[in-house]
Amino acid sequence: MEETNPLHWDRHKAAFNFPLLAGLALAVISLLSGDGGRFFLVIGLVLAVYGWFTQPSQYMVYADRLVVTYGRPRVRHIPFHQVDQVEILKIPIGDRLLVRLNTGRRLFLQPRDLDEFQVRFAEALDSYRRQN
Repeated sequence: MEETNPLHWDRHKAAFNFPLLAGLALAVISLLSGDGGRFFLVIGLVLAVYGWFTQPSQYMVYADRLVVTYGRPRVRHIPFHQVDQVEILKIPIGDRLLVRLNTGRRLFLQPRDLDEFQVRFAEALDSYRRQN
């Protein structure tokens, strides 16, 4: 069942990708220093690549799966048959949506509108489970 439009989507809570920006800043500073700072250039580029591939940019809920997009080309599809439990975590550094998978792995989501996203995600998950 391939759909083109998600039932609901939201962007990641963070307005910018801090590891990406910090890595690029470190790389630029090492290039401008001109004293052979190749070590810091490499560290900066590694940090930027890490931030690009690990910081989510948006979350999309479809009728049969959750899709988390990171920096291109990384897109993670989580079919609903792999989802075991969904709950909101209230922690001092910010609330998160915890998605526990059947494999025991956990996925932490931080959409901008956490409550609305959790409601829409739960509705889609319940609808999927009733049909299957």
